[in-house]
Amino acid sequence: MGALKRSINPNSQSLGLYICGGKGKFSRETPSELLQIADKTGLNGHELVRASKLSAKVDNTAIQDGYQLYLHNFILADNGSWSVVQQGMP
Repeated sequence: MGALKRSINPNSQSLGLYICGGKGKFSRETPSELLQIADKTGLNGHELVRASKLSAKVDNTAIQDGYQLYLHNFILADNGSWSVVQQGMP
């Protein structure tokens, strides 16, 4: 995901695709990255941040069964479609 982020984000405006977050401390930068993208695209940044935090919370408390999130990437299209890629570590 890190390599994908480095190759896509420089061309995000022409591709209409943005990748936020990453491993470890970079995963905690997701909300601020989403708000910056929302300012550029006109999307609702607060709703995107909410979706990111909710997906991380669900994965941390329900699915991972005690595993801490290690990787959290939020993939966003300029039409408002999004997806989350997460991985937990014991």
